Amino acid sequence: MATPVDVVKRTFDQIERSHRPLFALELAQAVPMWS
Repeated sequence: MATPVDVVKRTFDQIERSHRPLFALELAQAVPMWS
């Protein structure tokens, strides 16, 4: 099972490749749940 850190790194990789703001929004909403 992927750790939150792995998910974050993978998400940022997707953001850099696609430049889709939606990924950033989803990440911003997901991070508080991991805190």
